[in-house]
Amino acid sequence: MVAEMAFDLGYNVLCENRFPNNPRCNRVIDAWKRSGKILSVAEQERRDPMCRLNKAVLDSGVIGNPYSMLLGSAEG
Repeated sequence: MVAEMAFDLGYNVLCENRFPNNPRCNRVIDAWKRSGKILSVAEQERRDPMCRLNKAVLDSGVIGNPYSMLLGSAEG
């Protein structure tokens, strides 16, 4: 995996894909722990139901043509 190689080469890593609990991701975590570098995970929110609803509302045109939008949510 590219992230493993990056850690072995001394780079910090930003993963922008889903990061499930499986052997492949566990290897990345092990490489991160060995390296002492930074591992960041930035999961895309497009699969989130609230994001899908917001996209549907935007696509429908019901609120016009907004210039910008800020979406926030809290889970816990």
